[in-house]
Amino acid sequence: MIQKGDIICPRENTSPVTMLFEAEIETYELLETKMIMCKGYSCVMHCHTYADDIIIKDLLSVEEKNLATGATETKDCPKFIRSFSKAKVRISTKVPLACEKFEVLP
Repeated sequence: MIQKGDIICPRENTSPVTMLFEAEIETYELLETKMIMCKGYSCVMHCHTYADDIIIKDLLSVEEKNLATGATETKDCPKFIRSFSKAKVRISTKVPLACEKFEVLP
């Protein structure tokens, strides 16, 4: 009776679920129709057996390479993210996902 995507955990210590979480992401080559990623960006997230539409709720920080100097620059609360950047974002899902805090289960 166990199906793909199910989680087995003890009743006394159930796995926490959430529909809003923070994640560190790396963008590679973004679509030509959506050249930048900004607040409200909609895309598909694949994580283990989960694949569904998500929305980027907030952009917390971004690390980009400066094309002129080649140095990595960090910006807090950016307005958008470009291709080939690392970013910390807040993600909203349609259904609750089981997520452990990184401090508890790295």
